[in-house]
Amino acid sequence: MPLRLSHALLVLGFGTLGCSTDAPPEDPWGPFVSDASRLAALAATPDLDIVHRDLAVVCPPGANPSHRVGTSTCSVSTIDDQGQLTPLGVEQVLFAQRLDLEHILVGTTDLGLRRLANDGTSHAVAQGVLDPRVADDRRHVAWVELVEPGTGYEMGAATQIVLWDAIDDERWVVSDESSDSSPIPVPEQPEVVLVSRRSGLASYWLVGPEREPLQLTNVGLERPGEGFVPLHAGEFIWLPDGRHAVFSADYGEPEVWLLDLDDPGARWLGPGRMPTLRRGGGVLAVVGQGDALEVVEYEAEVLP
Repeated sequence: MPLRLSHALLVLGFGTLGCSTDAPPEDPWGPFVSDASRLAALAATPDLDIVHRDLAVVCPPGANPSHRVGTSTCSVSTIDDQGQLTPLGVEQVLFAQRLDLEHILVGTTDLGLRRLANDGTSHAVAQGVLDPRVADDRRHVAWVELVEPGTGYEMGAATQIVLWDAIDDERWVVSDESSDSSPIPVPEQPEVVLVSRRSGLASYWLVGPEREPLQLTNVGLERPGEGFVPLHAGEFIWLPDGRHAVFSADYGEPEVWLLDLDDPGARWLGPGRMPTLRRGGGVLAVVGQGDALEVVEYEAEVLP
């Protein structure tokens, strides 16, 4: 059952929630952990497309990086403690994700995946890559890969889902279903949550090189209706236990959901987009636009 908003949410103004004085220092590598004023400032940034830890991909008006095809003039910036962006001088990208303190992974407009070091050196990781995602364990990365790698994507091209161990440099094809998409590596495990239509209705599945595929959502459903769980349309973040995730969906109005890997299913939390971990516990999310933009909190008590 959906949680009542009066119990699940605390509506906050821009800056009414600051950093706790007894909160532990934020890991600069770790997941983007925020307070309300920082998240509000970031959410108000024009043309923001992707946020990953301390990195943001910003695209000019008219660019369509969400389709991950064609060319783009998107660029990469770092996010400071106030939610302000500083360009890194890395452009012509489709994706950028933080791999560790010394490296970022960049997906380029020719569908290459490269590891960029702080000293400016670059190393090719793969070609024909779409939608790469880095896990919170600093080692696992998943992506959609063209079966016949190239520098462009054509609708209907054969694809597969690849999981890469960046430390041991080991790779697995965890799905050869071309309809599977949006892979998200699970922290600390060689597993991937992905979107699949193998049961007919687009749903979340859990796959891995050492496990049978497991349907997590919409089990037994043939069409949207009672019990239907939507798919993420924005951020998908892992909670500290690595077995629960919070994601934002937008099927008319942005809303926040909680996904459970060990007890397959998902639970609606309430409205919001851009969910982020909050310093001290809980999850923050953004509702509204422009002058009506607010930050809401899903307190730790409504999460696992």
